Amino acid sequence: MYEDEIKFDQFLFEMDDVLDVFIADAESEGVHLDYSLESLAGVEQILLSDASDDLTLENRAARYVGEVFRRFAGGTWCLCQKGPKYLFDNLPVIEGHSSSPVEFCPISLVRLFKIRKRCGMIQKAIESNANSSSS
Repeated sequence: MYEDEIKFDQFLFEMDDVLDVFIADAESEGVHLDYSLESLAGVEQILLSDASDDLTLENRAARYVGEVFRRFAGGTWCLCQKGPKYLFDNLPVIEGHSSSPVEFCPISLVRLFKIRKRCGMIQKAIESNANSSSS
C-alpha cells in the first residue's frame, strides 16, 4: 500500500502543473476552461473529439472535473483505501463534501462519460452529488 500512497502524493504534487497544461491545450482548441460548472461542457467536447482513447487526456480531464467538484461542493482529495472489493479502491477521490461518508470519483465519471457520450452528464453528476451532500 505504501507505493500507492507515494503515487497519490505525486498526483497531488503535480496537480497544478497538469491542470495548467490541460487548460492551455483546451484554449489552443478554442475551449475556455475556468473551473465553472458551465466549463464542463468544454471538457465533454474535448473528450468527445478524442478518437484515440488517450488515457493521459482522460486522467487530465478527471483532475479538472475533480477540481470543479471540489470548488463547487467542498471536500479534499484523498486516496480511497477501503479494500479491493470497493469500487474506488486505490483511486483518487474527493471526500469530506458530505456529512455522509461518500466519495466522489472523477475518473469513474469521466470513464462513464466516454462510454455513454451524453452531453451535460458530467455537470448533472456534479450537481447531483453536491445537492445530495447538502441534504
